[in-house]
Amino acid sequence: MEQTQFSQADREQLIHDVATALSRNGYMHFLDLEKLRVISLNEKIHFIEEEMYSIEESPESYLQILPYSDAARQALRRQFIQNIGEPEVYTKLNAAVNSYDPSAAYKRVLKQYNDIAQQWHEFRETHFIAQAKKWLYENGLGAFIGKP
Repeated sequence: MEQTQFSQADREQLIHDVATALSRNGYMHFLDLEKLRVISLNEKIHFIEEEMYSIEESPESYLQILPYSDAARQALRRQFIQNIGEPEVYTKLNAAVNSYDPSAAYKRVLKQYNDIAQQWHEFRETHFIAQAKKWLYENGLGAFIGKP
């Protein structure tokens, strides 16, 4: 695909799709280098066989996008918590990330504080968009997305 055929909307969609892949566990994610689109495959769904066959037949046409590990997700939550100015919320979120099931506990606390939940979602989205741009550059696709 030539860069001139790649519109601003296409660029934004590609960045968004890579960001989603980086943030989403439970799927195998690949970037189709010919179509510049992200393919997300859930191993529980049977219709993936055709997509997997394509990937296996021409692996040079795809890049795997590895989602964040649980440890990286925890680090991101901790980074966000450091900027919380409300001591009560800070304490609850900090306890949540140190609990047995940090993801679920974190979500439960956020449900109690709509403003903080909104801040978290904006922080998370901004982070993953930046990481998607970085991933695209590191994989030789910077020309398609413009400056980071």
